[in-house]
Amino acid sequence: CVLDAPAARVEVQQGDDSECCRLPAGANGEWSRMAGRDGKIIDLRWIPAPESRTRDMFYLTGLNEGWCALTNRNLGFGVGMAWDVEMFPVLWVWQELCGSSGYPWFSETYAMGLEPFTAYSTESPGGLARVIEAGQERRLAAGAQISTGLRMVCYQAVEEQAVERISQEGVVFYKTMR
Repeated sequence: CVLDAPAARVEVQQGDDSECCRLPAGANGEWSRMAGRDGKIIDLRWIPAPESRTRDMFYLTGLNEGWCALTNRNLGFGVGMAWDVEMFPVLWVWQELCGSSGYPWFSETYAMGLEPFTAYSTESPGGLARVIEAGQERRLAAGAQISTGLRMVCYQAVEEQAVERISQEGVVFYKTMR
């Protein structure tokens, strides 16, 4: 599979520096190519196969639009999301690709989560306390409301093309790969 997103940067979660992680804990760099733990450049758009036995958690920042696309060209389809980038300016990428040998994964879980976020902290332990310390939290006054949308789409993978963007209406635009 290939992950496309209009991100500028990658920020890797701190704290987990096990050998099964491809990326060094706390690293950051430009999307989509970064130096891995071994110093070799990794294109993070390409999702490793289960046999890779890896795991990573990172954030995509500097999004100029709110969308992401996960395409499986071998099966000929993809899934994508579109959201309000002002509301959710960060995309969290969690990859458990048969890399964790202990509870609860036991090297048998091949899963990836993509989640639009309002704010994040790469520090470990992170969470809301770190977000508040950094002044990134969103506050909602008592009785106030916020409304936003998230659109999910399935699309046909087009040979020799990659997803260029997904509109807020769920329209998938392609670009020719070179």
